[in-house]
Amino acid sequence: MSVALPPGLYEIHIPNDAKKKLLAPPSAGETICVGTVQTPLSVWQISGNGAITSFSTGNQTQTKDNPSTVGSNVVTDKAEGMQWIVCGVESTGNNSWTGSIMTNDVTGLFWSIESGRRIVLRNPANESIPQFHFVPASRKSFERVKETTQPSAGKGALEAILTVIIIVLYMILERSRGSKAKLL
Repeated sequence: MSVALPPGLYEIHIPNDAKKKLLAPPSAGETICVGTVQTPLSVWQISGNGAITSFSTGNQTQTKDNPSTVGSNVVTDKAEGMQWIVCGVESTGNNSWTGSIMTNDVTGLFWSIESGRRIVLRNPANESIPQFHFVPASRKSFERVKETTQPSAGKGALEAILTVIIIVLYMILERSRGSKAKLL
């Protein structure tokens, strides 16, 4: 049964290789890539409205095309990004989920991995679409992000603060129920 992906801070791992995850490019306008390094660039803030933002750079995911086209690179940029639909979400236990990432425009294109490295848009009618693994960012990842970034003013910073508040409230609720929640 599909569920909604809770807003929060995630590492997005690729299917069939838990060591590989999506990494934000260090500068705006570049394509999201796949890598294995443990870095703050692997932490993504996924908000309730579908925005996917690099937590370390504050850049939002988007494509340069509107409407989206097959083969478009998924990039991060300082401009307000696109809202995405994380669909087919299934809980895998241990506070993690799987799901695909789709455009919210009329094209219905999905994030896919090209040449094992770059994230591009693909049509599900022509090729299989990956089910990404959404793993809540660990305290260690979050602390590294906190140490290596400077707060930015504006909407992105407010969303980040609200996301952290939501995570803390969730953890308090889980602990009051007797769960062994371990995120914070």
